[in-house]
Amino acid sequence: MKEQSYCTFRLNNSIYGIENSYIEEVFALPELTVVSSPYRNLAGVVNLRGKILPVMDLNLVLGMPSPDYQITDSILVLRWEDSQVGIIVNEVYKEKTISPDQITTQLSNHRDVEGKDCQTIIADFSQRAGDILILNHPETWMGSIEIETILSKIPDNSPGDRFRLLTQESIFCPKATPEERIIFQERADNLKAEVTSQDLTDLKPISAIVLNDRFFGIDLAMVREFTDLSRVTPIPCCPKHIIGNMNLRGEIITLIDLRGFFHLPIDPILEEYKVMVVDFEGIVFGVIVTEVAESMLFLKPSEIMPLSTGSDAINDEYLQGVASYRENARAPQALRDIAILDLPKILLNGGLIVDEVV
Repeated sequence: MKEQSYCTFRLNNSIYGIENSYIEEVFALPELTVVSSPYRNLAGVVNLRGKILPVMDLNLVLGMPSPDYQITDSILVLRWEDSQVGIIVNEVYKEKTISPDQITTQLSNHRDVEGKDCQTIIADFSQRAGDILILNHPETWMGSIEIETILSKIPDNSPGDRFRLLTQESIFCPKATPEERIIFQERADNLKAEVTSQDLTDLKPISAIVLNDRFFGIDLAMVREFTDLSRVTPIPCCPKHIIGNMNLRGEIITLIDLRGFFHLPIDPILEEYKVMVVDFEGIVFGVIVTEVAESMLFLKPSEIMPLSTGSDAINDEYLQGVASYRENARAPQALRDIAILDLPKILLNGGLIVDEVV
């Protein structure tokens, strides 16, 4: 059997994978229209460029309780045969190629595989590729989602757009702040517009992170995942920007503090900080970040502008340029500069590779 490419993503504390051939597109979670339907796992529907997309809560599909949705969640759009369905996930990671010898069907001891429903949904487990639970073909566990069933309550003689006539049975994400609601609504409005395939291929996917109070972007292709900061073991005889090692599900990850490269204050590292796990040409390390502003967003290359000299105290030696970014829930109307990291240059020229003998 040949190697297979999988789209990998995080749901709660587990990493899942699904064959890339089922993935049609990915976008940040928008406001969903919540409707009554016979599908108990349906989180709601969204107008995706004029078509109604049902969105399922994968936690409910797996038989787990559904946590509150977050502004950083994403939707994976799956397509098979004539079906198109979205699933809500916490973070989307880059494509991963897994060979058959890395996969096992021994699922019984994994904490997230309990009961017959999970055994139907989760086909395999790849421990050697990083503890990835591989989802079965969606037609075996999703079934057929009939849009007409969702719309069946709307009388045929109702005037106007049928999507607008969907009744909001309850409030989407009731615990969201007013600022978060603005962001959810803006995303939903943007999805209504027609987008050509050329538009999509021209977009550059990045992750937005915060170091102290500054926003930085990094090419999404280099980002493997985001995770919590846990116990760090210091490494002797290392530069001050190499913080130490962290055990991530049995894999030892070296942690880097990039703030010194940009002349930012080196404030104490707090336990609520996050770790961005980066994979660059097989070199895996973790970057400590103050906050993950957005795990995935898209920029047009034309939006990335050269840095103006002398306009800021930040060191631009390791930056590709700067773009405008609409800040997250803290100030949804504010546009901030987001500096695009040149991470390969930092890795190759910034002294991140240590070859000293202790």
